[in-house]
Amino acid sequence: MRQLTIITLPTIKRFGLWGALLLTFSIPFPLRVNSVAIVIFFSLFTLLTLATGEMDKKFLKSPAFFLISLLFVIDGIGLIFTSDASKGWSDIERSAFQMTFLLLVYQFRVLNISLIKLIVSFTIGCFTITICGLVYAMFFLKGGIQKEVFESGHTYFADIILIHPLYLSTYFIFVFFFLLETVRTKRDVLNSLSKVGMATALIFIFGILLFLRSQMSLVIFAMLLVMYAIIVLKRRAWLVTFLLFTVALLVFLLDSSRVATFFDTYGKNVSSALDQRFSVWRGTIEGIKTAPFFGAGTGGEQQLINKGYAITGYQEGIGNSYNAHNQYLQFLARNGIPELLCFLALLFYSFQQSLKMPNYTFLMFNMAVTLIMFTESFLDVQRGIVFFYFFLCAFIYLPYESTSQPSKSV
Repeated sequence: MRQLTIITLPTIKRFGLWGALLLTFSIPFPLRVNSVAIVIFFSLFTLLTLATGEMDKKFLKSPAFFLISLLFVIDGIGLIFTSDASKGWSDIERSAFQMTFLLLVYQFRVLNISLIKLIVSFTIGCFTITICGLVYAMFFLKGGIQKEVFESGHTYFADIILIHPLYLSTYFIFVFFFLLETVRTKRDVLNSLSKVGMATALIFIFGILLFLRSQMSLVIFAMLLVMYAIIVLKRRAWLVTFLLFTVALLVFLLDSSRVATFFDTYGKNVSSALDQRFSVWRGTIEGIKTAPFFGAGTGGEQQLINKGYAITGYQEGIGNSYNAHNQYLQFLARNGIPELLCFLALLFYSFQQSLKMPNYTFLMFNMAVTLIMFTESFLDVQRGIVFFYFFLCAFIYLPYESTSQPSKSV
């Protein structure tokens, strides 16, 4: 029985639509802004849907729910034997966002919220925060500081808007391929003004990626452009090409002299761990060998990785507490084989679902995140967790353009 007859479904739909758009818009903004938006909207929206009996519980039967929930359970079990409980609880707190999005995004199906609306809102958020940072640097910074920002970019600019260049670059790479796919699939219905606007946006994104100077993002962006061309021209070849590109990226990263030469040619890194991945990965692997099956437990992975650095004599890694700089190794160091296998199953399911989409936006999203996780512990921080799990759930659960299209089965 409904407990609140005053609150109607149209009211929930209006609140849900604007709340969802504002939440998505806030993702590129400082963590406190995004966290507050998620907590407030999730609490109010859940209360409204429960109170009016509009909660759709079919998501409980979906493979995505099973796999994401299993990852969260594994993290919870990892707290039992962790060597660092305080950090473990912090990890659980961040991981709670993935469970939040499972419930929240699925309910958007009832509200006639399409995926494209969310991506457009996210795109506006990325442009807004970036332009605000540029305006601030141009009119409120003086002298040498302003010159440093516009000449060096990277963290000199990104620190102004409180986001690491890697994550902002990743967001813009996603937006770039979304706009590119929109132009490709809708060029016959777009008017001249829309085409000019999208072309301008694509050029702006390309310039921002160069300005941010996130070297690994630039390498991966170049690879994805080639992959995109191959996918559009010959779809059947995408998997083999993607695997070959992944192997090529790993070979490139493991050649420390080639990596150092490339990065030095295009500006210095913020962290020397970027061009020392062989040392970082070798130390991480040595640490994993000390607990090969179940890892160090949720929160204890850094102590295990530091132990590996000690074995290999990589003192810089110990001093700076470098993480694995590889999300797959990070999973092994944290909760071992169970967590890694569960996440790989989720990735496989995600790729499988992306092939059912009407365009290649989801597929490019999967490729981008998969490659970035070879070079960064992307899901070890809130920026990566929120971006990945929110859009993963959105792609899986929501119709791309309108509910008039057949909805995905769960």
